[in-house]
Amino acid sequence: MIDENLTELRSFNIDLRKNKNLEIVSDEINKLIDSGFKTVTVKIYGSSKDAAVNLGNDKSLFENIKNVQSLPDNVVYDFLKSRGSLADSDLMKRMSNER
Repeated sequence: MIDENLTELRSFNIDLRKNKNLEIVSDEINKLIDSGFKTVTVKIYGSSKDAAVNLGNDKSLFENIKNVQSLPDNVVYDFLKSRGSLADSDLMKRMSNER
């Protein structure tokens, strides 16, 4: 979710396999400093599918959920990331007002 008080100042893509990445990031940060900015928020985005695989999920599971449910990649990732978190919580107990 984006804070309503923030606006995108710069956007750029970098190839993590190349050695010049720190120079690119440094150049962009220096441009912001030269423009008078004292603070910025940095957000890093990557492939939802790759992130799901990094959580230990199979690419085919990701694709099956995406295609069967007609969901965007980020929703499938959020679903896979949260898998089991409700089962491990006391949600049902709280919903039934049991103590």
